[in-house]
Amino acid sequence: MVCYGARMATRVGKVTIKEVAADLGVSIATVSNAFNRPDQLSPALREKVFAAAERLGYVGPNPAARGMRARSVGQVAVLLGQPLADIYADAVTSATLEGITRVLSGRGLALDLVPDQPRTGLPLADGVIALDPDREDATVRQAVQGDRPVVLVDSPPLLGHPGIEIGDDTAARGVMSHAIGLGHTRIAIVIDAVRSRGRAGRVALADQERISRARSAGRLRGYRLAALNADLPWAAIPAYAAGADTEVAGRAIGDLVLADVPTPTVVFCTSDRLASGMLLAAKAAGLSVPGQISVIGFDDTPLSRSTTPPLTSVRLDHLAKGEAAGEAMLALLDGRTVPPSPRVLPKIVVRESLKEPRGS
Repeated sequence: MVCYGARMATRVGKVTIKEVAADLGVSIATVSNAFNRPDQLSPALREKVFAAAERLGYVGPNPAARGMRARSVGQVAVLLGQPLADIYADAVTSATLEGITRVLSGRGLALDLVPDQPRTGLPLADGVIALDPDREDATVRQAVQGDRPVVLVDSPPLLGHPGIEIGDDTAARGVMSHAIGLGHTRIAIVIDAVRSRGRAGRVALADQERISRARSAGRLRGYRLAALNADLPWAAIPAYAAGADTEVAGRAIGDLVLADVPTPTVVFCTSDRLASGMLLAAKAAGLSVPGQISVIGFDDTPLSRSTTPPLTSVRLDHLAKGEAAGEAMLALLDGRTVPPSPRVLPKIVVRESLKEPRGS
């Protein structure tokens, strides 16, 4: 579960920019530049300002205080949680954004896409939608502590802000149960990262509780429930972080997965891009898929149908998820009750990358 409250300072009244500047021994302009003109400061100084702001509980500049806010500015900020260029190759984000756009454009609202870099703070907007929010991201924390409507996607509700979830844990539990039913017991799992831009490598059990993005945490939780339900010891199932959700990262971590002993008979990946990279690693190691090892992706993106062999994956309705996020935002802007998240059962799409383990 995403939880920010334990890391935030508490006090009566809002912390001011003047207090942050005094704490650091810098000018008010320096603190302001960290949020509004980050190119004016060195990366080290920016991080120092952000750390002090977080420690003191300063949530950043309030657009209302700038005298710029009218009754409506006609746009909603969308926190992407990834570089802007990446969304064009990310079918999940693209489908989610399409759903959001379908709903909000009907109200005449535009989207202001906010990447995770550079760190610029929140733009002027009527509300904020955060995609797969990272609990360590300063902009996400600024949003949930602010006074504008916020909708969290792929996250449980937080600090009174609604969360849109469509069953990542249920989907992961289902697909692992299916593979275990085929006879697979030597299992490995590949996630994108424990933390944003985190290092690649094997993930210790303690670190599995510190995954900063709710979507990856939910999928790992589903895998764990399936293993426990089948009486497979969770501590014996290795999990690996690729460091990023890309095919290149999946290919690189695949070498480590396949070098471990014993070699798994099936690898579960939390995205199709990671699974595609895993297929390349298996080919480089001289392992046939699915003859010697099976590989399973997630989200059933178009990529899953173009790999060799085609990937078994799990289909979730990300378009409906985006539409639900848009409807939730409109409800908040109108002062209405937020409708419940869509209840669409995930579907396991079995393709050639999965079969019974050899000798079963």
